[in-house]
Amino acid sequence: MKIATSYKTDNPLLKGLADIGIEIMYYQNFANIELQTLDKFDVWFGNLFSEIKYPRILISIKKYLTKNKGIYVFWNRDAPWNCNLKFYREWLIKYLNPIDFYFTHSGQENIPCQHKYYLANAAANEYICPIEDSALDDESSYEYDISFYGSYKNTKNYGCYKRKKFLQQIEPYLKNKNYRIKFIDSQEIKLGISDQIELMKKTKINLNYGATCDLKKVNSWGIPERVFGIPATGSFLLTDYRKNIKQTFLPGLCDYYLDIKDCIKKIDFYLNNFKYLRNRAITLQKNIIDNHTYQHRAQQFLQIIEKYFSKEY
Repeated sequence: MKIATSYKTDNPLLKGLADIGIEIMYYQNFANIELQTLDKFDVWFGNLFSEIKYPRILISIKKYLTKNKGIYVFWNRDAPWNCNLKFYREWLIKYLNPIDFYFTHSGQENIPCQHKYYLANAAANEYICPIEDSALDDESSYEYDISFYGSYKNTKNYGCYKRKKFLQQIEPYLKNKNYRIKFIDSQEIKLGISDQIELMKKTKINLNYGATCDLKKVNSWGIPERVFGIPATGSFLLTDYRKNIKQTFLPGLCDYYLDIKDCIKKIDFYLNNFKYLRNRAITLQKNIIDNHTYQHRAQQFLQIIEKYFSKEY
């Protein structure tokens, strides 16, 4: 199988596909694409929310693929916000209906397609650390009890606004308990991956709350990438509830809280039961490495697409 795309080379699923040997051609100039060059490709891996800005080119590609028995696939990692698409572009997507295979990390959005599948985020290779790390089992080696790294001060984005509000609500309690905390806004201080991992490993409880694709009254069902990346390092994660947690992890693997009271209750429990905290962190890390890397997602993706091309549909 050969894949063409207008994405840049940093798309994690495309990286996963390349890692398992799939040939990928990156077309950086979508607006001036030469259709005849697509003859040797089976799949166009669409960057739909960018490509819909050029509807004539998009529909030309779709017609060319159909003529040559190729397919247009799209993986939506931003549902239900969908990159804050303008209404008329949402209408165009529904009118043009370019998608043959639609993969989603959420599942709650309504975008027309022939085939729809759940495909979660995963852990990037850069975050995967050895399972045996004696330093993480030494309670005295930690600098922080609770930390959070992510965007939360950009309150024009409602997901960030809700995250900021949550952190402001929980911070007084944590300080009153003399817990050592570290909250870093990623828009103000950008940490490289090695620095992120260092922060995670220096923290007993790495918090996750919210997602930038959350809406005012509706949270995304999808699981943010950090829910895979943090435990991949061997660090302990405590995340807010997302509907797809139950669809992705076996019961008891990934602990979550339902509201701020539940979060505080679990923070107190884990900080008073360090050995149990470490056992849970190691168990989840093993599960992530065995089941939830982007190479695993690439294999899931390929199985579905290859089944189509083998005429099993």
